[in-house]
Amino acid sequence: MARTRHPGPILVLDDRPDVLRSVERYLRLHFETVITSGTPDEAERAISTHRPVFLLCDYWLGEDHPPSPALIRAWRAAHPFITRVAIMTGSDRLPAAPEDGVDAVFAKPFDLDEVASFFTR
Repeated sequence: MARTRHPGPILVLDDRPDVLRSVERYLRLHFETVITSGTPDEAERAISTHRPVFLLCDYWLGEDHPPSPALIRAWRAAHPFITRVAIMTGSDRLPAAPEDGVDAVFAKPFDLDEVASFFTR
């Protein structure tokens, strides 16, 4: 029996290609459309082009970029079609709250089944 995949689309933003690739592979089992970006600029273009309803974003995107909650607030304000946002973090401290536009925080290493369930429930 074939698994039904959520129509999504979901955008995954992470500056580490290995993390991005593994998360993408797994989420393709659960979503018809998975878009990946390695930088906030790529993510902005993907948001405009693909109109993702879900966003999974790494908290720290490198020294040249602000922490992701600042980006997420702006993206959600400009693009109301983004309905659910989660952050991935390697930090011991949970870096975001609902007022930051973030609906969930997943500490690395995280359970990808849990992440997929968060978006598809």
